[in-house]
Amino acid sequence: MRRLVTTALVGVALLGSREALAADRVVVLYRGRIVEDGPVARVFTAPRHPYTALLMASAPSVQHDRPLSVHQLRRTAADPAPPSGAGACVFAARCPFAVDACAVQPPLAPVAAAGADRWSAACHRHDAWPALARERAAVAAPR
Repeated sequence: MRRLVTTALVGVALLGSREALAADRVVVLYRGRIVEDGPVARVFTAPRHPYTALLMASAPSVQHDRPLSVHQLRRTAADPAPPSGAGACVFAARCPFAVDACAVQPPLAPVAAAGADRWSAACHRHDAWPALARERAAVAAPR
């Protein structure tokens, strides 16, 4: 029963709602592909895929406690052209951190210890992009 409830809550969990606390794990999909899979608390606080971070930054928060802003996670005209092609990373066209390696879809690979706390992401730069995002200006959108 818990597995069924957890599966049903995945969509809700990405919005950071109270119901997400009922789930132990979350799976994030982009265009039908799993881009991140891990413990809810860790994925929500320190995502390892830029799309997961963009989802979290986009969710409403009355505390305004998001570590990264949407503006730090979106491509701009100043970003280099992303790799393209049939085998490219599914998120490369929207990712400001895409590099040549992203011309190939990365496998879902471990980003943390194995065992009950397993955590995986499909990102060639899962270790590098968070620091790169923090270096980008957190400019607010014009009103």
